[in-house]
Amino acid sequence: MHLLTSIKIENFKSFTNEVVGFDNVACFVGANESGKSNLLDAIYHLSSKKQAAPFTPDDLCIGAPNYPIGEVKITYTLLLKELIVKDILEYFPKIKGKFLSLTKRGKPNESPVWECSSDITQSVLPDIIQINNKNIFVQNFNKDEAQKKTAKKRSDCGWFINDSTVDLRKNPYKKLLDENKITLLKGKEKIDFVSNLVKDSALKNMKIYQWRYKEEDFLQENVPIADLIQSPDKFRSVTNMFLISGWKKSDLATNLQNQTSTVYSNLFNQVKRSINSLIKNHWSSHKNLKIELEHRGDHLTIHLNEPGSSTPPEFRSDGLKWFLTFLINFRAQSKDISNYILLIDEPGLYLLQGARKTFWTR
Repeated sequence: MHLLTSIKIENFKSFTNEVVGFDNVACFVGANESGKSNLLDAIYHLSSKKQAAPFTPDDLCIGAPNYPIGEVKITYTLLLKELIVKDILEYFPKIKGKFLSLTKRGKPNESPVWECSSDITQSVLPDIIQINNKNIFVQNFNKDEAQKKTAKKRSDCGWFINDSTVDLRKNPYKKLLDENKITLLKGKEKIDFVSNLVKDSALKNMKIYQWRYKEEDFLQENVPIADLIQSPDKFRSVTNMFLISGWKKSDLATNLQNQTSTVYSNLFNQVKRSINSLIKNHWSSHKNLKIELEHRGDHLTIHLNEPGSSTPPEFRSDGLKWFLTFLINFRAQSKDISNYILLIDEPGLYLLQGARKTFWTR
């Protein structure tokens, strides 16, 4: 899915002014602190979680003009596809395959601004009519129920295509046009209008998943139930084990409190089957590894069992911790990320060569 074709990064972290191009799959290799993670963070600002988020003081490059009050600017060039502008292509099918540049700019701790430009030309666009006064527009079509329904739909959009159902030489369209209640867009005004429609659609539909290993995300031997219910994201891997087995976050409070030992056993057996099956199917070097999960009053206990041993998760190797953490958290998202841009920071960190091969193939 070749969607993001390039990024231009200005005054962001270690970048003063850099352009990076992408293929369908891109791999960044470099020394420590050369900017690989910063590049992924810059891309992630295009995600729905970061679009409205202000840049932080730490985001501003020390070498930026007017530091520490300078401006960060990140420009993304996208290929227009149904994945992000399906609703717009319904009206403007000829813009498919055109390029859209989206720019997020802002000073630290200030609300960012999104700007856009594109290579869309007038020749691929039909005539567009913008509605300047929605109430008056609808009132002019009250006599006919079908026309009223169409007018209401157009009013809700705020614009419509000048197609065969519209005759600007006749009333009510002529009257509305003469009174400036509607406007026939032309030239650059029309291109800018469509570009902004495309921008809004692309930002709304942009899906990005970022993975970065954090030691605190790994499973713990003892998990306080009250803390897990109160802050499930603080125990991301534990929470995602339950989500993989079909739970919702809202089920944690119900299923982990005030149940009988038999109910706990049945619930946890379901969770263990889901996770152990995941491990067996996707981890050939540890296919006999099993998760043990028990309810102990005010906390959960988790052990990792293999033939002849049972150990707390904290005591296992860094490589095992990395892979198991990735496996659980990635699978918790995998049903929803088939059309996502995937950002994986330090893939295969701590893994030996054989395990890295398993990681990439699986």
